[in-house]
Amino acid sequence: MSVYIAGALQYASKDKRVFYEEIGRTVKKFGLEPYIPHLHTANPDNPTTDPAYVRKKNMEALLKSKIIVADVSEPTTGTGMELERIITFNVTNPNNRKPIICLAKDGVEVSWMVEGAALSGEIDYYIRYRDEDDALRKLENLLKRLAK
Repeated sequence: MSVYIAGALQYASKDKRVFYEEIGRTVKKFGLEPYIPHLHTANPDNPTTDPAYVRKKNMEALLKSKIIVADVSEPTTGTGMELERIITFNVTNPNNRKPIICLAKDGVEVSWMVEGAALSGEIDYYIRYRDEDDALRKLENLLKRLAK
């Protein structure tokens, strides 16, 4: 079962990309296969990256994934598009819902659209974290509960 890991990518720091890889290692502990866009389709350091290819491949992976984990601590149009695509999928496929887990750093002002989706129940789990270790610990605890 694959897990799509979303977050700011094109203008994200290398540290942020390492954090996404740590999320990937966390989900692997549960026998889940992470799909991490910057490792699979989009290398932000490559100036010749084809945006149409990236969108196509990432949307395919997104729709094939069973769980979505998105770090929403940094503004990013792409992650918003990915979240909305899965929310729409979940609304039109209620018997085949994909759980959406959003991670947001404490003190960061998250988009009203994302927070509104969490408050309306369209985002299944909205986790605030102090630092990356806290985020990984909270994500691991949630995945333990979901695995039961």
